[in-house]
Amino acid sequence: MRPIALFLLSFLVVGCSPGERIGEVLIRTDAAGKMVTVSMRKSTGNPKADARVMLYARTTFPSRVPDAKPNSSYTHLVLGDPKTSSGDVRVWGPLGLR
Repeated sequence: MRPIALFLLSFLVVGCSPGERIGEVLIRTDAAGKMVTVSMRKSTGNPKADARVMLYARTTFPSRVPDAKPNSSYTHLVLGDPKTSSGDVRVWGPLGLR
């Protein structure tokens, strides 16, 4: 898919999804397009939820972005209820290229 189509699709999906945007996971690629780092761009406020979301992003990145661009950054949106402390969060929508 084209980057613009992915952006529009993610905008529509996120706009229709339940929950609030409570965090973001940042994934960076190297010169070969391989994942180098996974970090929280914006924390959910719950260390267990952050760890779970980063693990999910790390394990699903190769299948969600099979042709990752070299030296790029991708983000996963993290949705959930900011009032709960249970760490019940979801990673939502396709990855966005930054």
